Amino acid sequence: MDIWGVGCVFFEVLSLFPLFPGTNELDQVNKIHNILGSPPKQVLDKFKVHASHMDFNFPTKTGSGLKELMHHVSDECLDFIVKLLS
Repeated sequence: MDIWGVGCVFFEVLSLFPLFPGTNELDQVNKIHNILGSPPKQVLDKFKVHASHMDFNFPTKTGSGLKELMHHVSDECLDFIVKLLS
C-alpha cells in the first residue's frame, strides 16, 4: 500500500465512508479534484508525458477541503491526512 492509500484508508476509518467513491477512473479523478483541488500545472504536465489512455486537460478547481467532511477530528489529524494525500 502506498502513502496515498494509507491516507484514504485512515480517512475512511475515522469517517466511516470512502473519501473518493468514483464509479470509474475519470469520475474518481473529478471527485479528488472537487475535494483536494487540481494539482499544479507542472504536475499535470508530468502525467501527460506518461498517459496513454487518459486526457489530463482538467478544469482548475480549488477544492472544498477535508475539513468539511471531518468536523470531529483535531486539526493535527486533519493535517496528517492532507499530508498523506499530497
